[in-house]
Amino acid sequence: MGDCSVKTWRDKPITEKQKAFILSIQEDAAMNDAIVAPFYGKTKGEASDWIDKNNGKQFYSAYCPHENAGDRL
Repeated sequence: MGDCSVKTWRDKPITEKQKAFILSIQEDAAMNDAIVAPFYGKTKGEASDWIDKNNGKQFYSAYCPHENAGDRL
């Protein structure tokens, strides 16, 4: 019979390279006042999904400088 303990690549622990890339995205987001979701995952699959969903968002600021432009007196 099959071995139920066999893990796929998605179930293996997150790599150092993934950790570093996620940290880089989070740091860039903080510098740009952008919003990215926090990462709490522990596996390669969770990291891969988070990176796919959040990579690129770190460059889009949540702040709009023109938001209050009409409020001048």
